[in-house]
Amino acid sequence: MYNEQPEMDKFPPNIKSMLGLSQTQKGQITRVWDLSLLYLQGKQNVRYDKNIQQFLALRSQPGRNKLVINLILNIFKAVVSRLTVNYPNVSILPASGSEEDILKARASEEALKYFFHKENVKETFEQAFLWLVSTGNVALHQVYNAEKKCVEIKVVSPYDLFFESGADSVEQSSFVSIRQTVRKDDLCKAYPQHEEAIRAVATTSKDSDPSTISTTSVGTYSTQDPYSYPRAEIQETYWKDGKYAVTVGNTYLFKGRNPTGEILPVQHIRYTEIPMNLWGMGLIEPIIDLQNQYNKIRNQITQNIELMSNPKWLVPKTAGVNASSIRGTPGEIIYYNAGGGAPTQVTGTGLPGYVLDALSRSQGEMMDVSGIHSTTLGKRAVGITSGKAIEALAKQDVSQLTLTQENIEKAARKMFNVTLLLMKQYYTEEKFIRMFDDKGRFIFNKISNTDIVDVPEIFIEAGSLFRDESQDRDAKVLELLQLGLIDKEAALKELTFKTGNKYIMDTMRDRNHALDILNGVKEGAQVEIFASDNLQAFSEIFGDFMKTNDYYELDEDTRDYIRDVYVSITTYQPPQGGSPAEIRAAMKVFPKAPPIQQPMVNAAEMVTMGDRGLEQYMNENISAAQTAKQYKEVLPGANRLKKGPQEQDVDVINRRSP
Repeated sequence: MYNEQPEMDKFPPNIKSMLGLSQTQKGQITRVWDLSLLYLQGKQNVRYDKNIQQFLALRSQPGRNKLVINLILNIFKAVVSRLTVNYPNVSILPASGSEEDILKARASEEALKYFFHKENVKETFEQAFLWLVSTGNVALHQVYNAEKKCVEIKVVSPYDLFFESGADSVEQSSFVSIRQTVRKDDLCKAYPQHEEAIRAVATTSKDSDPSTISTTSVGTYSTQDPYSYPRAEIQETYWKDGKYAVTVGNTYLFKGRNPTGEILPVQHIRYTEIPMNLWGMGLIEPIIDLQNQYNKIRNQITQNIELMSNPKWLVPKTAGVNASSIRGTPGEIIYYNAGGGAPTQVTGTGLPGYVLDALSRSQGEMMDVSGIHSTTLGKRAVGITSGKAIEALAKQDVSQLTLTQENIEKAARKMFNVTLLLMKQYYTEEKFIRMFDDKGRFIFNKISNTDIVDVPEIFIEAGSLFRDESQDRDAKVLELLQLGLIDKEAALKELTFKTGNKYIMDTMRDRNHALDILNGVKEGAQVEIFASDNLQAFSEIFGDFMKTNDYYELDEDTRDYIRDVYVSITTYQPPQGGSPAEIRAAMKVFPKAPPIQQPMVNAAEMVTMGDRGLEQYMNENISAAQTAKQYKEVLPGANRLKKGPQEQDVDVINRRSP
């Protein structure tokens, strides 16, 4: 769902040629990806035919084995499992230290946390890691689905990812394009005005996607099986200047603006970054030659075992034994001419010791290059018996992935930023209410009023994206209980009902309520505060505001009113018994209710109140308020008591003014 601008100019007139150059440039690296995927599947006896541009299976020689011991597979699974993600410790830096901006940042964090779990982002990352580890490249694409009315994240394989031809890095490329294969009928329904061009484009078959690899009867590791329904390739292209287009062939199906502006909703992740190289290097590419060497040695050992198990025979010609007489079956009887000599077996020479050493060395080199060792694969390391030493080796293997994890976390930060932009633009208030119940309206207001593009910055705690999530939530609750930050009842509720961040959400709602009350006071409204409100949140909000320059710039009456509210909150004492009427009166924090039948006592306390506070109090208790007002009019000392702090405030303002 994007903003269409049909008359936009400066779109490339021949976009098909532009994307074709991009695909031609990555032709060589594509063959490396093909070979890596073949080796991962165990199809390792292959060669590349330049004429037909396909990988072909090597023909087996008579008497020769083609044994394949796929060591790559276990290494691949170990690395992928190490990259399993959990929801990270995401923090959004507010635009300023004001309570309003802090609440906006906190609301954005809660929206991201809901999005992470609701859209199953963890599973999306796991799918992406399969491409990342095998080919060294993958991309994440964020898009708003108008039908489902939600933001989605799609995994883009490196085969379907295109950058500007000649670019050495993602930053140098002026655009990023994503290829998709879509049914022609669906395309015609979405763009009926271009049906003729869609029908005319060549129908796509599975051979157009090099990642689709299988074995056929002729030994070719590629397939050209057609789809059951005609399909066509479309390209979604994002330019860094904000343009966006959907094309099929050389026809523009759609021209418009990127909803996230100049921020691209596509994050390219590389397993190992190589300087001056657009594409990253995967886990499998550097160990292909070592895997070939290992297979070669294993085949030689197997052939030697077969030769030693089936030795050759020396049969004298005069023995009367023909070639078919010796079959090698158990208990076989061989008749021969004793005068001509008995047949004998030739004992072969055993394998030298360096052959097995070479085999172990090849396997060890594969693990060294991949950064994975026996302990990580669940095996005992040779010559190592100490548990601490084994644990240290496993930690070293994990540290080998630090750069890769940093690349993933960098992409996750950009992904969360784009997600907030799309939420702000497309999510409605009803959507947030369905997401967060009664707190959804508050979060919607904060996100919709936040300038996400310019000010808030998203940070991810290092390593938190790859945290072990087993019992992580319970451990955090127990830690808060030990620190005394929550009581036993709250901890039991969290552990029993798995309420997650309910405490945080309630605190956010209370602070936002206090902020709304403060804003109302600044606009001239009269407010009431009860003991059931979160008085700590009110005290912090009002107290922090009274320390800012904005407080001293208000008019005197408003400052007095804010002061009166703050004093009432900080000096409030819960009722300690009494009649129901007294308890009911004491539940109001501001304006204070006077003691029953003692208006004169409370009137003396009201002398220092501002005019707005007295006016509101007069509606609550006429006698005490009038008495206090009379005191203020006839007692100069009371006025001096009230004016003294005000004069100090004016002096402070004058000192701060230039």
